[in-house]
Amino acid sequence: MWWPQETLPRHGAWRRRLTKHFRRKMGLEKHHRRPSSQGGKNNRRNISYLSPLLHWAWHLIFKNWLAERIVAEMTERYIEPDVTLLVMRDGKITFPVMPPGVTVLIAKDGQVIESVEDLVAV
Repeated sequence: MWWPQETLPRHGAWRRRLTKHFRRKMGLEKHHRRPSSQGGKNNRRNISYLSPLLHWAWHLIFKNWLAERIVAEMTERYIEPDVTLLVMRDGKITFPVMPPGVTVLIAKDGQVIESVEDLVAV
């Protein structure tokens, strides 16, 4: 080859630059799924890309709240009154707060789910 090999971008770097260019062209904004003000990191797992309108709407409604507060707000104001949303972190229900001694049974298709893995299995 007539150009030095070290001047060629590595595949990962090239892909990141192309993806960043595409997001900029599409006008997408970086959104922290767990807000940075609440300890959220700048890693891929915690970042989503939204249109400016969706990003604005999310923060208008949910500010920089964590999942528990968002689910509480949705349960109280936005969804059907006979539906309860749950938040699970590391396999434990963190919302709604369960009194000691209460067991939550989760059903899917009329069958009680034994484990979280069974709930998300396709």
